Parts: sequence; C-alpha cells; structure tokens
Amino acid sequence: MVVLLTLRFLRAFALRRRGPSATIAAFRGRTAECRRRATKRNIHDVVSGQWFSAQLRHDGATCYDDWTLCMVMMVRDALSDDIFRTARAQILSGDDEALDKRVRWVYTNERADIATFLSGGEMLVIEGNALQAIGRRGDTALPTYIDDLCDAGVSALVIELVQGVTEVPPSMLEHAEARGFIVVGLFARVPFVNICERINTRIVQDEISVRMQADSVSAALHEALASARTPSALASALSGVFRENVAIFDPLGDLVASCTPAGPKNGGSSRVLEVDSDGMCLGTIEISNTRGALSDEVAREVCRSAAALLSGLRGTDMGVNLLNLVMAGPADDLAATPDETRDTAAALSALGVDASYAFYPFAVRLRSPVGQLDAVLRVLDDFETDDACIVCEVLHGDVLLGFLGGRDAMADPIGFLRSCHDVMERCATESGAKVDVVRLVDSAEALVTAFGALAAMPPIEERGTSNGCVRSYYEDALRCLMLSDDVRRGVQTMSRRCLGESAMNDQQLMDTLCACFDAASSKSAAADLLGIRRQTLYGRLDRLCRISGCDIDDAQTWAVVTTCAKMLSSLPTRHLPS
Repeated sequence: MVVLLTLRFLRAFALRRRGPSATIAAFRGRTAECRRRATKRNIHDVVSGQWFSAQLRHDGATCYDDWTLCMVMMVRDALSDDIFRTARAQILSGDDEALDKRVRWVYTNERADIATFLSGGEMLVIEGNALQAIGRRGDTALPTYIDDLCDAGVSALVIELVQGVTEVPPSMLEHAEARGFIVVGLFARVPFVNICERINTRIVQDEISVRMQADSVSAALHEALASARTPSALASALSGVFRENVAIFDPLGDLVASCTPAGPKNGGSSRVLEVDSDGMCLGTIEISNTRGALSDEVAREVCRSAAALLSGLRGTDMGVNLLNLVMAGPADDLAATPDETRDTAAALSALGVDASYAFYPFAVRLRSPVGQLDAVLRVLDDFETDDACIVCEVLHGDVLLGFLGGRDAMADPIGFLRSCHDVMERCATESGAKVDVVRLVDSAEALVTAFGALAAMPPIEERGTSNGCVRSYYEDALRCLMLSDDVRRGVQTMSRRCLGESAMNDQQLMDTLCACFDAASSKSAAADLLGIRRQTLYGRLDRLCRISGCDIDDAQTWAVVTTCAKMLSSLPTRHLPS
C-alpha cells in the first residue's frame, strides 16, 4: 500500500499529464512548402526565402539588428552563394535535415582516404574523374567512400561533372541518399580555388563578426531579460531579441511557455539548448532557425542569461534532483562505484521504487522537442496505465533520458524486455525520433552502468526527417570498443554494459559462452566442447537471460555477448570485477 501511494505521488510530480498537443503543434508554424527532397533540385529553389529581407521590430522590443552576424554557416547558406549559381549546382542526394549541417571549411582533395585527414564540418570539393580512381578499388569502394565521409562528419560532397565523368554512379548516390548525405553536382566549370576562397572568406568573416558582436548580443539579452520574472516573459524576451519562435520546457518535459512572433516563418531546423546549473538540468529552450543557426557563443550566452530564472521552474521538486542522480551514469564512464550504487539505490527508494523493480533505460534523441516530444510522452503515458509499470524521464535539451520500470518483471525478464522494446518502437514510429536502448537491468549498480552505456553511444547515422528508429547498444558495442584508446578497459566496459557484473563473475557462464563462440553458435557442438548435455547447456543459457537481462534469441545480441565472453577470456591477464 505504501509503495502504491508513493508511486502515485511519483506520477503526480514526475509524470504529470502534459498540456494539450495543440499548444505544441501551434509553436512550429512551418509552412506547407517546406523544401522536399527530390532526385535533383535547383539550389536556389531550395535556399531562397530563408533569410528575412528586413529587420523587423515589434513595439517596445529590443531586436538585435546585426543578427545575421551571429549565425554560423550551414550547407544551405553556402549553396546560396552566387558562385554555386554560376557553377549550375544541383543537389543530387540528401535530405532537408542535412542542409542544416554546419560548414566549418571548404576543402578540395581527391585522395580516396581523405576522410582520415578531416575533422568534421568540411564541405569537400572534388572532380568527377576522381570517382573513377576510387571506383577501381572494387564494387563497394564508392559506397565505402560515402560512409567514410559521413563517419568523419563531412557536411557535403561537391563534385564537378563537366568533362569525362558527367554523372555520379547510381550505387554511390543511392548510398548517399540512404545516409541522408548531401551530394552536389556542378555542371559548369568554376575553378575550385575560387569556390574555396569565396566560401571560406565568408566563414572567416562570419566568425570574426560573431566574436566582435558577442558583447552586443549579451547586452541585448540582459536588457530584454532584466524585467523577465516568468517563463512566459523569458520566452517573449528571447523571441523579441532573435525574432524567432521560442519554446521553454521544464526538466520533466512539460511545455511551460512559448512565443511565436507575428508573420510567416519559413522552414528550417531549430537549436535546442539545455540550461543547467552544477550538472542539474533546469530546463530546455528551443529556438527556431528560420534566419540561420545560433552560434555556440550566442547559445552559451542564452543559457547563462536564462539559468537564474529557470532555476525557479524546479522550485522544491527534489524529484528532479533524484532523477538526475539516478541517470547520471558512472563518473569514470566504466562502472558504478560503491558510493554511486548506494546513492542511486537511495534515490530510487526516495522515488518509491523498491528492489522488486527491473529497469529498461532509454534515450530518445529529438530533433525538435516541440515537434516530437508530445508524441513520445503519449506513448510513455500509455505504458504507465498498468499499475505494475512506471516511467521516469528528464528532458536534457534534445535528449529525453529515462527508464521504464516493472514490478517483479524479472519473473519473466524476456517478456518484459520485449514489451519495453515495443514501447520504444512506438515512440520512434509515432514521433520520428531516434531511440537508444541498452538492456534490462535489475539493480542500482547495473542501472548506473547502463546509463553510462547510453551516454557512450555514438550519434545515430540513419537519416530522414520523419522516420524514427530504435538502436540497441549491442549494434554499436564493437564500434564503441574501437573508439577506446585502452583495449583492456574497452573490453571490460563493453562486457559490463552488455552482460553485467553478475554474468561476468560467473566463470561457468563465461566458459559456456566461449564454447558457443568457438562452435559458431551451434548448441550441439558447444555442448560437445563442454562435455555436457544439450539440456544442461540450455539451462545455463536460461540462467544467463535471468542474470543479464539479455534476449539471446536476438541474433545481434547473441553475437555480441558471445564475443564479449571470448574477448574477456583472451585478455592476457583477465581482470574481472571484484
């Protein structure tokens, strides 16, 4: 009875019903003629009309007249330059979201392995004939070239298609389209040095202007926020300064204020800012990018200016502090310390969540909380209608971090695991968000480690403005391992996240998984290697499911857990957790 009352209290402050979806839907104000992807599009059809021709003011508001100086250059801005019109540029692949990637530099180099020398944000310019040299490496060479550029963070690939090679091979374009990567064709000759000089000069000028105007922006913000005492006043002040749509969310995902300036707003992305203090989330601000992307300097100034006011949103909600503590992950990014485990267990207890619960951590990555969060929260609310289930979440900027909980869920761990996965699939499908998950865990220690795994997962590469997806840590476990500078530490971290401490400490289970690895997953062959009956082998694997919360019927999960066991056994001196 005490637990039920506590859970009702939890839902009252941490999972309270959100405002009407119409309020959120009205914020964006996107027009029906948003740029749609096509096989070939004229550059200026795509980018025209994105910047205001005049600086607008409303009565009594402070508006930053040199606002364009505080913007960073995006792909769409670079392609709007007259030099690309002269080159008869056409977009051959990519989506609208990719047009909003930042261009840090324009660079030309036709090496097949150029991606290894790039650091992200480049617009790469090459001649079409370079594709022939790359293609000679094999049938998959050109798609691999696209993968390498995407993984390196390149913003766009510009290819001159004037002489010799006059079209991009279909396999390359199809792969670029699948990755949402911008490929631009130039159908009139313009010296590459002219393109680089023109765009890079604009980038440098913009960077210098941003730094020169930082003080002016700060002054404008302080002036606008001087009299702001409520979230609504804050939204109105920010909207008045930037002439953009503004929405403010509290740490639990409730829309607490919004302001949409009069007049039409063309399409574009938005900048989502997490406002925090001493590591604790105070709220989230979303500002539309109809006039360009906020620079990092301006974004930091907005967060600093808003922090004092937004601290009042939390008030005395200790629940937010407790949820932040639970979801912080391990300090060393490896595993929970005894102190972290004890603190997390105490926080869960204070939230009314006792040791009978199992947890399914998740991270929903949002392009726009305004456009996607409401759909996600509706799905999570549906899950919580079962009295044995709870949902806890905190909005950290563009990431909704949380966990699904089930009382006595470990009585049927695979059944609960699959029901949780179905919930995440619905979140992704109905909102278009990208969702990361780890595994089912049944202790405070494992929960801390699981949130560390979510934080370590690299950005989801699948693109598309409407199609969501769910990604398990098992999909990227090996990639995370390869990013580790210390192989031993990487193997141990990967194994803790995929298997958990209890399974790693069970030598019999580890030997069983190694035998399955050696037998190419043949259960009969693995049993023979171990000298046991198949039924005994199945009993051990069933115990693994209960201990680790892994669904070994999933082919990808099975491959990763057997690989983890084999790598652990192959370390020169095996260090298991104490």
